[in-house]
Amino acid sequence: MRKEPTEAEKRLWRILRDRRFSGYKFRRQVPIGDYIADFVCFEGRLIVEADGSQHAESARDEKRDAWFAAQGFRIRRFWNEEILRLGQMVGDTLWADLSGRGEVEAAPSSDLASRGHLLPQGEKEGAALPRSITKDAIFHYVYAVLHDPLYREKYAQNLKREFPRIPFYEDFWRWADWGESLMALHVGYESVAPWPLSRTDAKDEKAARAGVAPKVILKADKDNGIVVLDSETQLSGVPATAWEYKLGNRCGLEWILDQHKEKTPKDATIREKFNFYRFKLIFYSSGLRGPCKPLIFRLRRVGEAGNVVPRFVLNRLT
Repeated sequence: MRKEPTEAEKRLWRILRDRRFSGYKFRRQVPIGDYIADFVCFEGRLIVEADGSQHAESARDEKRDAWFAAQGFRIRRFWNEEILRLGQMVGDTLWADLSGRGEVEAAPSSDLASRGHLLPQGEKEGAALPRSITKDAIFHYVYAVLHDPLYREKYAQNLKREFPRIPFYEDFWRWADWGESLMALHVGYESVAPWPLSRTDAKDEKAARAGVAPKVILKADKDNGIVVLDSETQLSGVPATAWEYKLGNRCGLEWILDQHKEKTPKDATIREKFNFYRFKLIFYSSGLRGPCKPLIFRLRRVGEAGNVVPRFVLNRLT
C-alpha cells in the first residue's frame, strides 16, 4: 500500500469523497483478497482505478480484474491524463456506472452473502435507495445552475433579454447538492464571523477649520484592498476575492457604497424641500472583540463547500 498518492489519485479522490454520488460511499486504498483497490464502493460493487502508462496491456491487471469480477465487482479504469484534464467526464462516467447506465459489465454474480468476508466491518450489502426528487431538490438544482459561471457566460445575451431556460443535466443530484450547499452559504452568511478589517483615521484639517463634517467619499480601491469612507477614515485589508462577488454586472461592495452616497435630485422641488438624506459614519464599540468597527457595514466571509467558490457578502447593519 502506497503512503503517498499520485496527483491523479488525489484529483480522483476529490471527485469520489463525501458521498457525492447520491450517498454512495467510496474508500481508498482498500485491501480486498490479495490485492489493493485504488477506490472501492461496496454498496455499488464498483472499483475505480487510476492508471498510468505502465498499465497499458498489463497481463497482471487482466488477472487482477478477472479476480475482482469473480467477486461481483465492476471495474472502471481511467488514465491519469483523463483524470487531470477531463474531470467532468470522469464524474459523469461514474454517475452512469452507479445508476446502471454505464458500459462496465458486472461479472456473473453468485451468492454475495457467501463473500461477506470481503466487506470491511460495518459495511452493508446492497445499493443505496434512490433519492426522491422533491420541490426543494428542484429548487436547489435550479439555484446551482443559475449560479454556474459557464452557464451565465454561455447564455449571457439570452439572460439579458428573456427569462432563463434551465437545462436538464443527467447528474441531477450533484447539481442539487451544490445548490443546497450554496444556498446555505448565502442564507446563513450572518452566522459567520466578520472579516477582520483595519481602520485608519487621519484628521481632515481643512474640514475641521471650516467647522464641517469630513467629506463623504465612499470609494473602493480594488488593487490595494481599501474602502475609503470619507476624508478622514478608510478601511483596509479587504481580500481580493471580495471584489469577485457580483450583483448583476457590478461588484457587491461597489454597489453598496454607491447606494449610500449623497445624490442631488434632478427635480427642483424635491431638491429644495425633500433632500434630507445625509451620510453619517457611526462607530460602535465591540468590547472584548477588538477595536471599533464601522456600523455602516461589515464584511463577512462565506466559506467553501465542495466545489463552491468562496463568496464575500456585505451586510448593512441597522
